[in-house]
Amino acid sequence: NTFYIAEEGIAAHRDANIKGYADLAGKRVAVVRGTTTERSLAGELTRRGIQATVIPVDSAEDGLAAVQSGGAEGYASDRLVLIGLALSGQDGVVFRVVDEDFSLEPYALVLPRDERGLRLAVNRALTRIYTNGEIGRIYDRWLGHLGKPGMLLNALYYLQRLPE
Repeated sequence: NTFYIAEEGIAAHRDANIKGYADLAGKRVAVVRGTTTERSLAGELTRRGIQATVIPVDSAEDGLAAVQSGGAEGYASDRLVLIGLALSGQDGVVFRVVDEDFSLEPYALVLPRDERGLRLAVNRALTRIYTNGEIGRIYDRWLGHLGKPGMLLNALYYLQRLPE
């Protein structure tokens, strides 16, 4: 079962005047190379007909550095990562997380193939933590400092309560 959904988005320097994806036209966007975010970003730019330069970087830190140095106007990643970067505000740089998302990344546990019994046990345990509210305490412990779960993640939690 899916246990988390990451929304992918853009964090832009406050001076870049990027409020939506249309504002990326003619801009440079850093993204960690080889990630699903890199692939999703390229696809979304093409789908929307936006001509922007995608700059592959090796890490989130490199993406942040590209924006701080002026080498890119934005950095694309999972929204949770972006919120963390925006809250860090290193060197007084203030980032804005663009309101639009361009992709969803479902997270699930990796289990051995053909282990139906194990998969059933894990899925039942996940259903139990959604049903009894434990997921809220887990979220608060690990991610609560970044804000409350969004509407999409709350919907996932609700849907995962379905009876076995």
